[in-house]
Amino acid sequence: MTTKMFTSDRLISSSVSQSVLRNAQTTRKSRDESSNSLQLLEKARNLYQEPQQEKFQDLQADADSLLQQLQSLKQQRLGSIEELAEAQDFCEIEPEAR
Repeated sequence: MTTKMFTSDRLISSSVSQSVLRNAQTTRKSRDESSNSLQLLEKARNLYQEPQQEKFQDLQADADSLLQQLQSLKQQRLGSIEELAEAQDFCEIEPEAR
């Protein structure tokens, strides 16, 4: 009976050890993949030389400016629509008041 318990304990211990080893390998693999991804990002950033970065920043500024203009136009249109709706409501109320 002691032999069976000892064997059972060894099997459990072996199973736990294998599980821990698999988890450690998975963690190491994930860490290595993350490190590789960061290295690739850094290489990609370094591919862009200063003139290209300046062009990109100029384009980004242009895009931001255009977006602000679009948002401003949208606000103006919404304001105009509200004014038209109020004027229409006023015109509909006006004849009744006479």
